[in-house]
Amino acid sequence: YINNLIMSNIITFPFGTVSMHDNYMVAVMNEGVTVNPEINSVLEELAVNHFQDKKFVYITHRV
Repeated sequence: YINNLIMSNIITFPFGTVSMHDNYMVAVMNEGVTVNPEINSVLEELAVNHFQDKKFVYITHRV
């Protein structure tokens, strides 16, 4: 578990920050952001590229 915290990749976008871990990803959306199809496509592409065929958990934290 601790290695997941250390080995995360943090990516900053205009809509918020996404941290990628071995088995999960966390998206922290900026205040007032509405997830639209364009943002959803970015998040989906990150997940597909990072996890490929692995099962994972997606967490969104809205501020």
